Amino acid sequence: MSVPVTTRLTEETVASLNAAVEAGHAPDRASAIAQAVDDWLRVHDEGRIAESYRQAYDPQHGGIPQTDQELAVIEGALELVERPTWQE
Repeated sequence: MSVPVTTRLTEETVASLNAAVEAGHAPDRASAIAQAVDDWLRVHDEGRIAESYRQAYDPQHGGIPQTDQELAVIEGALELVERPTWQE
């Protein structure tokens, strides 16, 4: 189920959004905006998770990875944060 949300965008942003829809990047403006919000929320949530790993394992924060598996978890979390979903 979706809930309507009203927002205000600049004329330039709306023009770019319209161009993206006309180019076939999204079926309509609402879908493009919804996807952008979902991507933004996912990136920020992944950033929060990565920061918790940094604080737990980064030597500057008092934690040091002890095993290859711990290092792999940190590297995987950082890769998720550093690679925006629109570049996949």
